[in-house]
Amino acid sequence: MKEQQAQTGLASMKALFDRCCRNPSPQWLTDLRQKAMSAFVDAGFPTRRNEEWKYTSLVDLAERRFRLPDAVTEEEIKRIKDSLPQSLGTYRAVLVNGRLEEGLSTLPERGSGLLVKSLHRAIHEDAALLADKLGRTDDVDTKPMSALNSALWQDGLLIYVHSSESFPEPLEVLHLTSHAVSEELPWVSPRLLLLAGENSRLVLLERFLDAKPDESFTNAVMELELAQGARVDHLQWQTQAQSSRRIQSVQSRVARDARYDHHLLSLGASLFRSDVDARLVGPGAEANLYGLHYSKETQHVDLHTSLDHQAAHTTSREVIKGVLDDRSVSVFNGKVIVQKDAQKTSSEQQNRNLLLSNKATVNTKPQLEIFADDVKCAHGATTGSLDEKARFYLRSRGIPSDEADALLLQAFAGDVINKLPGTALTEEALRLWNEARSPRAS
Repeated sequence: MKEQQAQTGLASMKALFDRCCRNPSPQWLTDLRQKAMSAFVDAGFPTRRNEEWKYTSLVDLAERRFRLPDAVTEEEIKRIKDSLPQSLGTYRAVLVNGRLEEGLSTLPERGSGLLVKSLHRAIHEDAALLADKLGRTDDVDTKPMSALNSALWQDGLLIYVHSSESFPEPLEVLHLTSHAVSEELPWVSPRLLLLAGENSRLVLLERFLDAKPDESFTNAVMELELAQGARVDHLQWQTQAQSSRRIQSVQSRVARDARYDHHLLSLGASLFRSDVDARLVGPGAEANLYGLHYSKETQHVDLHTSLDHQAAHTTSREVIKGVLDDRSVSVFNGKVIVQKDAQKTSSEQQNRNLLLSNKATVNTKPQLEIFADDVKCAHGATTGSLDEKARFYLRSRGIPSDEADALLLQAFAGDVINKLPGTALTEEALRLWNEARSPRAS
């Protein structure tokens, strides 16, 4: 019976792939899609028997029937426009169900040094730029959900920062899901490709929201290429409704003397799985991963990271923190890999968790794989509850119990939130954090 149900999901994916292949595409893209689909068919939906998915089940997805989301109507566009949150950046690209809606967006003008356009359009208009870049970091043979995105994506964004151009004010990418309720679940597969030229500077803020609180599923992939001396601060704020599920893969290549900082804030969705892989491929490259999540009720948060040091004199730091309430579950699997030629590597990894309920569950697995002999690496993980001495101290000074807990949790989160680039972004992230956990479920 289970095998029959799993075949339902596989058959549904094959049907979606057939529909995607009807759209005319360059041969190199068709080949990429076919390779990715073949890899997924061989692997199937990941199960708990797969070590990388040991604590996260997708069984119910394998039993569902899916459809490609319909085009958004003009009436729906107007409704979304009236409810968009205030922009936090100079430019804003709005994707609805994975498709760029230019009528809702404020995109940079030609000649500004920053190109932001529909990936579907770019395939035909900027083929020379994309042919060697799209799919370059995508390991479809070991990541079945990433392979599905490679096979099924319909649109997304190309972001290209020209060499020596600097954009310290955020480029905001707003991801919205909005669709009619039906027995078939819409399969949303946005694809983003960011190319940062030599000595360029960009702050990219991705926000994930639901235009309607209906059931939704998103399977996203983002690839980033940082050329020599580039600097990218990449923020991802996930505040989707409890009816939503999101799986994403963020894959970056960091060249000589370039720096990539990834900042994750996860506060919503019933299931959130995020794979963040950074490859440090040139001397002097640096990558820093900062993550903060709060989960309650039966939310499930699964964070997998990989920092692959492939060159000498590279640096990485990782700080991932979680606060869990009720019956929520978190998973952390963080790998730091130091290749044979990556001498003089420096890397530090921390995973810290706070439990607000004795029914919450944490599964944490920090890992070091070191093949060089002249390195400085450390890792660690802790799980505990709020400090009772600190709580007593605050309450003894007249601070109510709930306020004391909120202050301690804000201090716990501050190590991550304060790493954000800019006061406005820090204040907004702190507001979202406080809003998500107030009032706290008892």
